[in-house]
Amino acid sequence: MLGRALLRVAAAMAICAGAQATTISATATNTGGSVWRYDFALSSFSNGAGAGFTIYFPLASVTALANPVASGEWDAIVLTPDSPPGSDGAFDALALTGSPSLIPFSVEATIASGAAPLVLRFEIYRSNPFAVLEAGNTFDPASGAAVPEPSGGLLMWTGATAFLLQAARARRRRPRRA
Repeated sequence: MLGRALLRVAAAMAICAGAQATTISATATNTGGSVWRYDFALSSFSNGAGAGFTIYFPLASVTALANPVASGEWDAIVLTPDSPPGSDGAFDALALTGSPSLIPFSVEATIASGAAPLVLRFEIYRSNPFAVLEAGNTFDPASGAAVPEPSGGLLMWTGATAFLLQAARARRRRPRRA
């Protein structure tokens, strides 16, 4: 029974190991005054139609978002910062096809003061039923490649495997009763 459980865990880990974390690069170009154009590119997207991603713009840094741009394979919208009060702004894109293009995506942001932030929080999600599949931070491609974090599923399976292996070792060490 323990052998079958270990086999199932190993199979699940093999499936998770084949999955790659998505990275999103972000560049910002000043278009005049406090308005910046953000350009985004995804490293991969294998979640298909009905899935999407949201990039959050911190309320403390961004006062307005406008002019979302995405290819025709995506439905892109912006959510205004501070609406509802206290919430971050967001650029959201929902895939309309099974294998949508990974570029281009852009949005204009009015920055409160200082330089435009390049590290922005993002989520990859499935819309029906809604579930966050991945989360991370954008990166500036000029500063080098991002190092994706392992997904929660991979961490869970690794922990479960370690727990089961430890239990199997402890069971083998116990003397058997006659």
